Formats: sequence, structure tokens, C-alpha cells
Amino acid sequence: MAEPFPGSAENLLAMTDFPDIRYKSAVQSAHGNLLVIPREGGYLVRVYVEMDKLGEEERVANRKITLDHLVATAQQTLQPYTLEVKEVPWWSVYEIGQRISISDACTAPAFGGTMSGLPSTSGVAMKLTSPAFVHNGEIPSRHTCEAEDLSPPLAWTDVPAGTRSLALIVDDPDAPDPAAPQRTWVHWVVLDLPPTSTALPEAGALPAGARNGMNDWKRTEYGGPCPPIGRHRYFFKLYALDTMLPALPKPTKAELEKAMQGHVLAHAELIGTYKKRGGSAH
Repeated sequence: MAEPFPGSAENLLAMTDFPDIRYKSAVQSAHGNLLVIPREGGYLVRVYVEMDKLGEEERVANRKITLDHLVATAQQTLQPYTLEVKEVPWWSVYEIGQRISISDACTAPAFGGTMSGLPSTSGVAMKLTSPAFVHNGEIPSRHTCEAEDLSPPLAWTDVPAGTRSLALIVDDPDAPDPAAPQRTWVHWVVLDLPPTSTALPEAGALPAGARNGMNDWKRTEYGGPCPPIGRHRYFFKLYALDTMLPALPKPTKAELEKAMQGHVLAHAELIGTYKKRGGSAH
């Protein structure tokens, strides 16, 4: 296997003259390599950036890679095209055991119930699924505020070697109105899932040692879809981490993401949708 090297993933809202920004595309240049994957809704793109190879005893955390560094690398790689980044709602840095290929990272969207993220150190993408709904499918009402409001069952595979804990974030980037989104509403935060765990049952009984963080209702539990208007998307995001996180008391999504920076080995996403059937909304 090749020596490990840092890679990164960023969701970007950007202006660019790169002609293929709305298509899955691989870019190789003298400055580096990256993958471009358009996100649902047509506003954001996910960019995977390959960084310089790590030294023999070096880890990603030692590099202290910043968002500005990642954006600059992407901008250099896209030259002579320009990339003006307006907003970065999410980003993370990974340690990869082999180079990214177009087949590794671009087979993710829209098949079965899975959306895979960046490949793990084994070269196999971690996968997140639910027996309750397929990827980009409708979440059953029993998992929403219009019924029992139970967390859906989840299952995952291909957790990379070296994982010491897993974390889960569920959020809605379409709040309050998908036609004019203003914020991302956080529905569930879970951390310290054991690396040997492979599933969460319906209603979210957590395995020993795992705990809930704080959602945007200021509750340490799952809160189901309750969209005020239109059909919203709900992102279930699982992260494999190379560390046990510090003792964060009821962390918010932002606090968890900050603690995870530099420790994400792999991640996977599953997206469900929901439109309210009637009555008043949150």
C-alpha cells in the first residue's frame, strides 16, 4: 500500500468559470488532484482535495491544515480556471492510505439505500443504510413529528481499520423553506459510538459508552423531521474517527465538528426526504 497522505472534503458555495462544476469530474494538474461532486439542490458542490504525502511518522493532525490552505490548494489545482469561495458550511481532513480514483468517490449518489463518502484507508468506502428508507427516498412518518417521532434504524459497514470511535450527525440544510434556505437545523448528534458497532435500532437505543449531543431543540435526543414548508432533505452523516473525543458535555453539532477536525478517517452519508402532510409546523 502507498504511504498515507492527507485528503480533504469540503462542501462549497462558490463562483467559478470551471465548465464542469455541476458534473462529477476528476481534475489532475501540476498543482494536485481533486474530485468535484455536485450536491443535491444545485447550490453546493463537494470538493475532495488531495494533499502532499505524509512523512513516515507523520499524522494529519500534525499538519494543522486550515480551511484557507484547502481552498488555496483547490484554487491552484483548478488553474487557469478561477474559484471564488463564498461559503463553506462543512469541511474535514482525512488520512488516506491510497490515492483517490474516480471510481472510489464518484459511485456514491443514488443507489439502494446508501451514499458513500470518501474512501477509508482500506480503499473501500464506508456505507450507511437504513431498512426504513432508501437513499433520497421519503422517511416514513413514524420517524417524524407527525407520528411517533422515533429515530429510524441505521446500519453501516466497512468501518476502516484504526477507527477508535464513530460519530453521527443528522441535519436539515433546507430550513425553513427549501426554496429559500436560511440555516441548517440539527436533529440529532451522537458521539462515542464503539468502532465495533454496526447499527442503531429504531428509537435509537445507544450502545454502551455512546451518548447524545445537543440538537437545535436544545434536547439531547433524536428529533424527527418537522418541516414548516415544502419537502426537506435530511442528511444522516456517520464519521469514523481515529480517536476517542474529549469529554464534551452535551456537545452541539458545531462543537462536535470542531473536535473531529483532523481525526476523520472516513465518512458516509444517507439522505432521506420528508414533506409535512398537514397541521402546524415547528
